[in-house]
Amino acid sequence: MEVIGHYLAYIYLLRVPLLTWAILFILPLLALPKDAALGSLLKGIFDVGADNVWQTALSFFLVSTASLLTAATIGVTARLIVFDGEERFGAGHIPRRRETGAAGIKLMLRVIPLSVAFPLVIGASYQTLKESIPSMIPAALIGIILGIIVFYLVMTLLQDEIWAKIFPTETPYQSSITAHLRNLRVPFYERIMNYFVSMLAGVANLGRALVSSIAVISPHGYVDSRTRQLRPRHVFAVIQFVISIGFYIFLFFIKKYAPPGETTPVIPTLCLLLVLVMMLCWGLSALTFFLDRFRIPVLAPLIIWGWTVSFLPQGDNFYSSLPKDSTTTTLSPADVLSPRDGKLIILVAASGGGIQSAAWTVRVLSGLRKEFEKQGEKAAEEFDRSIRLISSVSGGSVGAMYIVDAYQSNGQLPQVGEQLDYYRPLKAAEASSLDDVAWGLVYPDFLWNLIPFWKGFYLYPFYLVNGPNLLSDRGSALENAWKRTDSLATATLSKWRPEVAKGNKPAVVFNATIVETGERLLLSTTDFGPPREPINKITPGWQDFSRLYPKKDIPIVTAARLSATFPFVTPAARIFLGDVFANQYHVVDGGYYDNYGVATLIEWLDQAMNNSSSKPSRILILQIRGSPAGLINPPKGDYGWFFQATHAFQTLENVRGTGQFSRNEVELKFLEKLCTYVYNVPCQVVSFEYYSTDRHSDQIPAPLSWHLTPYDIVLLRQEWHRHCPSPSPYPLIGRNCDKVLEFFRQ
Repeated sequence: MEVIGHYLAYIYLLRVPLLTWAILFILPLLALPKDAALGSLLKGIFDVGADNVWQTALSFFLVSTASLLTAATIGVTARLIVFDGEERFGAGHIPRRRETGAAGIKLMLRVIPLSVAFPLVIGASYQTLKESIPSMIPAALIGIILGIIVFYLVMTLLQDEIWAKIFPTETPYQSSITAHLRNLRVPFYERIMNYFVSMLAGVANLGRALVSSIAVISPHGYVDSRTRQLRPRHVFAVIQFVISIGFYIFLFFIKKYAPPGETTPVIPTLCLLLVLVMMLCWGLSALTFFLDRFRIPVLAPLIIWGWTVSFLPQGDNFYSSLPKDSTTTTLSPADVLSPRDGKLIILVAASGGGIQSAAWTVRVLSGLRKEFEKQGEKAAEEFDRSIRLISSVSGGSVGAMYIVDAYQSNGQLPQVGEQLDYYRPLKAAEASSLDDVAWGLVYPDFLWNLIPFWKGFYLYPFYLVNGPNLLSDRGSALENAWKRTDSLATATLSKWRPEVAKGNKPAVVFNATIVETGERLLLSTTDFGPPREPINKITPGWQDFSRLYPKKDIPIVTAARLSATFPFVTPAARIFLGDVFANQYHVVDGGYYDNYGVATLIEWLDQAMNNSSSKPSRILILQIRGSPAGLINPPKGDYGWFFQATHAFQTLENVRGTGQFSRNEVELKFLEKLCTYVYNVPCQVVSFEYYSTDRHSDQIPAPLSWHLTPYDIVLLRQEWHRHCPSPSPYPLIGRNCDKVLEFFRQ
């Protein structure tokens, strides 16, 4: 039994590479099947397709290369533990060199790690190609084959050349391809390889020196007892680590300097996540190899380090602000409605729900615009100008941002034309941003969380703790991705106000939530009545950004990002006012308080109607919901101790959705009566709710990431056709479009 225990110890010692392998191996199973547990969250990362064959080939090349390099990392780290485990940890003897069974173990340490690349590449191929045109299949195959070739060259040619630079006096083993290329004496190859390899070898020598210095503290398993030198397999691991770092840096610069746009990502999200997993595998494996000899759990130093740096304010997340223009004037709800005195108005409530809600919000408003274009240019212009407010939440805020940004100086939206699917605001709302979130996670967030004390340091201009890198995280990366028009690159809440006052843009309220108080934070291009005073402990349920920070302004993309701060996808952030030590409120997703945007809309309308002598002739409330609301979950077979332990969290989650929906419906019914009996203005509510099913009539879960697959876009298109055209084959749904048209004819 003691002998068996010695060998079973390897399962524990190999926990990092084993867990890395297991997670990656089952990841496609968690994401891709129809009823996959994490399908709505993870399916998008396996969609690596592009708009053209060349970019599709590049995407598959990067994914296959990253998969194989990650597999190599698992294999190399496992190899160190297996072959040096006996000496370093006192584990059981593993056959090596010419001992019986050694060849099988070496083969196993190659084949098993490499096998993890297959489900990843196959999963990406399945998810991408099932929804693509046939011409993409050869492009994907070319990309995969090129990735395999490059990986083979890295593991043979590049490794051999770096080894030769590190040990120039030795006669190293060289693969057949290395020998063949050296014998060819190709000048271009020799110049390029000499420069590139010399650079990598220099870095590898630094890594080798670092590992050797660690080995001085505890040489067992690191140093060959005969030569007193670092063992060759550790040198090989250092070289492989340097190659991994090179690939990590290569992807950083490609994505960093790629222009934002509506095209598909330059680097697939799956590739970026694999690189992060690869770096974590290297770091955690190195820690366990050193600490396990002393029986120190690897979590202990990680928890201590994380707890220590959590006290550094630089480790927090911030959002940017700008000085408010001194010419900015107040703009009350009554001022916003005054250009429509005696005319009908439309107020829009756009719900949360990720990129699906963003796309659905734009599709509904631009689709309605298209319907009015059929009635003539004057009808379309009247529709554009009648929209006076958009109260948006989360994903709906992103859609609202693009539709309001599209308004021209004459107060009209661009003509939609015959092809709604190619309407620029809609294309912008449907474009993926998931790779930008992944890039922010893999680079600034990953690095600054390791060394947060460096985050505020900046050389020129010099900052010790308040440098511009404080604003660099996955949230700012998402903002940069959303700047898909020149106007959004410079737009702020204050800069939109003059156009709102003229009636050339609708007012917009981006609803967010304050963590510390639970209040709504209203980031708007219109003002509200005074909320509670700072000394008042009783809250009315909201705070206005312009009153909370009267001298500050923020970019439109920042306001949309704060409203759409999904848990864990985007970080909770506080405003940066030049002092990292200043205490400020943290802002998160507006859906925590009200996922429908109706509460803000009603309060805004009430302030407008109670403080104005002019009134609209009629009011149309458009509810745009990016996912089905009010659905009743059937009872499940949940029971036992696990259910008893978790039912409180399940209840809280379900009560949040059900409670908000019930309150939303009551408020809207109350509003209709308020309009009729108090404001003396007819009011009507029309809801455009996204409810899409597959061919089996099963509801399709909304994607919970910033990515829409081609199939998701097809479903959005089909859902709109269910609401509109007229006459609709779906009478219970299609009447909504007719209701809006009829509202304008009255």
